[in-house]
Amino acid sequence: MAEGKLSLWQRIKRWPLVVKIAAGLGTGFVLLIGGVLALGGILWAVDPDGMQEIVDEQEAAEAAEASQEAQESKAAEAEASRSAEADASHEAEASESAEAEASRDAQASKSAEAEASREAEESKSAAEESEEPAETPTPTETSKPSEETEKEAADPSQPRDIERYDTEFTVSYYEVGGVGMQVFLEWAASENFTVDLMRTGIQQDTLDALDIATEEYPDAARVAVHATLPAEGGGDVPALNAAWDAETIETLDLDDPLTGETVIDQRDTGGGFHRDLK
Repeated sequence: MAEGKLSLWQRIKRWPLVVKIAAGLGTGFVLLIGGVLALGGILWAVDPDGMQEIVDEQEAAEAAEASQEAQESKAAEAEASRSAEADASHEAEASESAEAEASRDAQASKSAEAEASREAEESKSAAEESEEPAETPTPTETSKPSEETEKEAADPSQPRDIERYDTEFTVSYYEVGGVGMQVFLEWAASENFTVDLMRTGIQQDTLDALDIATEEYPDAARVAVHATLPAEGGGDVPALNAAWDAETIETLDLDDPLTGETVIDQRDTGGGFHRDLK
């Protein structure tokens, strides 16, 4: 049979398998769509109210879903607003608390200053009340010192007592031939439990004696010291005899307690410690 006289079915049979499958699927899909549309038309024609009800239900479901989404969005916005308001409220409370704390601190500081000022004022008033007005002595003939008193006060050679750190020194100032002016200090050293403690006490007393001499008599050429200890049978026994020239004293650091350990060894003259203390 000639190609031009083949029927449609014969032509289809000659199609490749893939084309046939594709054509069959396409035809089936078209038939399905057509059937659905035809069924819808039939249902619409048979029961238009039922179809309208289905459409209304779909629209109602869509509207309900949209309403629910709107409500959820509104609820989320309300929750965010409440959270923001709560945060703002907490910040305001914290700020008010900080301001109140600062106000209390300022008030406490002001009260402390006022209390200190009041105490200072009371102390000043008490001091003023305790002060007695100085009485101006009326010049009389008996208030004038005698010539002997004036001479004694002006004479530096007169022995005088000077107390330093619970030790009383008797100080004399006089001229020594070939040396010049000399300061002589003597004192009663304190007894102690051991020889080492007695030596240490006398060494510190010696530093005090040299300090007194340089302060009271800066022009002295020599400083001599003499310390005693109580004797067992009564009276005193020499504990130290030493002297330092002014040049030697200038090399000593009298403010350093450690100088006391070597000050006796640096003497210029004198026998130093008593043999029982060496």
